[in-house]
Amino acid sequence: TSSYHHCLLHVLLLLLTQTQTQTLALATTPPHPPPRRSYLITGANKGQGLALCRRILSEFDDTHVFLCSRDVEKGHLAKSSLLSSLRDPSHPNPFDESHIDVLSLDVTSQSSVDAAASRVRSILTSRPQSPKFTGVISNAGILWGYPLPRLLDVCATGVKRVLDAFAPLLRCDDDDDDDDDSKRIVVVTSGLSPLMMSYARPSHRDALSS
Repeated sequence: TSSYHHCLLHVLLLLLTQTQTQTLALATTPPHPPPRRSYLITGANKGQGLALCRRILSEFDDTHVFLCSRDVEKGHLAKSSLLSSLRDPSHPNPFDESHIDVLSLDVTSQSSVDAAASRVRSILTSRPQSPKFTGVISNAGILWGYPLPRLLDVCATGVKRVLDAFAPLLRCDDDDDDDDDSKRIVVVTSGLSPLMMSYARPSHRDALSS
């Protein structure tokens, strides 16, 4: 009987110690940070697209960007530029490569847009701490000096391709806590459009206004 009680006490002590250890581990393990808010920006390897990436990442710690570039090599160079300019070892939440994903995206190619959307969907669902897709910024565009069909393909049809592909990813029907009011679609355009219309040839004005 004494041996039985000794064994029973030993088992209870092990269980108690294990429970205390697990409780301590739970109490001392820091909570997971909330997912980063993720923004997709087209035409982001230079100019105002790159500037938008820099502003988003530098002004908000909890952000992530999909840096889209027609030339993926230029996209990676832009990412390197952002990393070197935004890294601050003294910052409590140091900036690192996980804040930026480079995507090859040509707004004039449906297959390129579809492939980029598939890549975004994969990233949003496969990573342990996946970012929350929060906004699409359609920034890619060209100015005058191109044939009208090319201008329309980039600045009109291209915008539609991007929004048709990525707007559905902003909807998270399976997330009850999701706040749709915090999500945004932004299309960057130009105040020069009415001025350029007045300068355009009659055939171009007719095509744009029909």
